[in-house]
This record gives sequence, C-alpha cells and structure tokens, in this order.
Amino acid sequence: MNVTDTLAILEQHPLTRHIREEEAAKTLQERQAAAHRIADLYTEADRVIPALEAAVSDALDSVTAHDAARLALLDRLTEARAALSRERLRLDQERDSAEAVLMGSYDERIDQAIEHFRDLHDALRRRTVNTSTHRSGTDVYAMTKRLAVWSNSEALAAAMSYCRNAIRKLEALRLSPACDVDRIEALKAGIPSADEMTAYAVDKPLPKLEDPRLMGKSESQLSWEIDKLMGKCQRVLGR
Repeated sequence: MNVTDTLAILEQHPLTRHIREEEAAKTLQERQAAAHRIADLYTEADRVIPALEAAVSDALDSVTAHDAARLALLDRLTEARAALSRERLRLDQERDSAEAVLMGSYDERIDQAIEHFRDLHDALRRRTVNTSTHRSGTDVYAMTKRLAVWSNSEALAAAMSYCRNAIRKLEALRLSPACDVDRIEALKAGIPSADEMTAYAVDKPLPKLEDPRLMGKSESQLSWEIDKLMGKCQRVLGR
C-alpha cells in the first residue's frame, strides 16, 4: 500500500471526520462571537458617538465665538492706541508751541545768572584743595600717631553741587511768565563758602625713629655712660 492509499483511508476514518467537525464547530463559534461583538460595537457607537460629536460641536462654536470676540477686542485696542498717539502728539505739539513763545522772550538776566554760575563752577573746579595736618596724639600700644586733618574738600564739592543745581533751577525759570528777580538774587546769595575747613582724624603708623620703645637707652649704653662719668669724677678728685 502506498502513501496515497494510506491518506485516502485516513481521510475516510471516523476519527478524522470527528476532528474536522470539531474544528468547523470551533471556527463557527469564533465567527459568531465576532459577529455579535461587531453588532454590540455598532450599538455602543450609536449610543456614545452622537453625544461626543455634540460636545465637539459645542466646543468648536465656543472657540469660534472666542476668536470673534478676541478680534473685536484687538480692533478696540488698536483704535485706543491710535487715539492715544494722536492725542499725545497734539498735546506735545501745542506744548512745544507754547514753550517756544516763552523761550523766545524770557528775560536776559536769567542767562546772565546761568553764565555767572557756570563761570563760578569752572573756577571752583580749578581750585586746589586746602589741607592742613596737625598731630594730635600718639598711641604707644598700637604704635600709631593720630593726625587731625583739616580740609575744604567737602565745602568745595558742596559749592560746585550748588552751582549745578542753581543752573537747573535758572533754566526752568525760562518757562516762567515773569522773571523772578528775587529768586535769582537769592540763588546768588545762597552760594555756600568753599573755604570752610572740615576736620577728620587719621591714624598712621609711627616711623621707626619715633618708636618710644627705641627712644630709651639700652642697659649697655647706660653702663658705658656711668663708667665714663665715674672716671671723670675720679680724675677730678685725684688732682
């Protein structure tokens, strides 16, 4: 018996037919389950999807409305900025015109006072700072000496600062309707003295020659001087 005959016999065997029937039944069962699942999914989709689509549609409507409102707000913002720029430009132009009237006709005494303070400021800037130093004490423990330093540097700086502030105030007077002569004279009279001396203390280390510990004589030096003195006394007494 060849292989073909053997396979033909097996094909007709009841056990083979039973196996085939079981496989067919299993396949049918799986297909029926898949068909039922498809039907259930369609049912679920009919129940869930419309509500979700409605939510998406509502959200899209809200976004569209929001975009429209945002565009409207942007238009209002642009219009407000343009109005601000126009009004600011108008006010600046009118103010410049009014200031031009004042700047073209102010009293010449203001410029004379400004020139006065500029010259004074330049003169003060060229001045040399006056300094005077005096010794006021010694600290033998710290080996320092206390110096009292007198200087007009602060007064000189204060006078220069006063001149700069006075120039700014006088420049502002150009925009005043009337020349305030009293204020100009008060500014001139209020110049602080640049010669006022201010004292401050400075501690500096002592030079070696001023070290009190080196100013005393050593024992050997004292012994030599005593021996020398005794020798002189003996010579005098021996005469």
